[in-house]
Amino acid sequence: MTSFVNVLASGSDGGPVIFFIFFIVVVIVIASSVVQKNRMLEALQRVANRVGGTVEPGGAFSRTRMNFKIGGRHAWIEVHAGSKNNPAYTRVSVDLRGRSPGTLHILPEGFGQSFLKVFGAQDIEIGDPPFDANFVIKATPESLARNLFSPDRRRDVIHAIYRIQNLGNPAVDLDVGQLSVQVRAYTAEESSLMLLVRTTEEFIGYLLGAPMDPGIQLGEVRIQSGGECPVCGTAMTERIVRCESCRTPHHEDCWSYMGRCSTYACSGKRAA
Repeated sequence: MTSFVNVLASGSDGGPVIFFIFFIVVVIVIASSVVQKNRMLEALQRVANRVGGTVEPGGAFSRTRMNFKIGGRHAWIEVHAGSKNNPAYTRVSVDLRGRSPGTLHILPEGFGQSFLKVFGAQDIEIGDPPFDANFVIKATPESLARNLFSPDRRRDVIHAIYRIQNLGNPAVDLDVGQLSVQVRAYTAEESSLMLLVRTTEEFIGYLLGAPMDPGIQLGEVRIQSGGECPVCGTAMTERIVRCESCRTPHHEDCWSYMGRCSTYACSGKRAA
């Protein structure tokens, strides 16, 4: 060990050794990344075979994705291994343009507190003490959450979320264009991906398949010109960023949480 340290400290004599070590590390990192991506592609392809979908491998500037249908509507699975400014996630999304009954966010308590309550947003309690203690809920209109967690199906909805809890910080996000169910983890197992798909399918049924309370109007929900964030539904007064692609404004914290632009069909991943 001492001789190795002396070689590294010997200036130019240690240069080739340092370069060789650096080269080996780079090769190992690249090989590990390739193995990880191939494993993910294989898992997505198996899921695609089960649900009638197609896989997009992605490239240097796009992420691995699988397209399929849920209830006749376009759906997709997107996987991100994580980066310095964007944590890892696995997300199932469904196109709900023209059908979204409002905005809804169900988040783990720790992260949900900082994400929602910083804007003075409400934390709706649904009458199940353990769930209310572990998750933060925000909905616009509030009756959307009351309907979703109605007594006759509350247990089923809670079970749908707990089903993916072990995958890593589950969250449900409904905005004006789509529903997303995600976990904060890089999930490369077929069984785990199918759990996410199943939970998403159930939420589509809960949100669109049952009669809504009188206060909820089905149809496209539009963001008012007064400046409401398309993610959390609260007013934007400070710390605002805009998508570089479509210029839609978001709270900075909301953008960080979503990791992308919330506008449907916008591929923007950078904010200014």
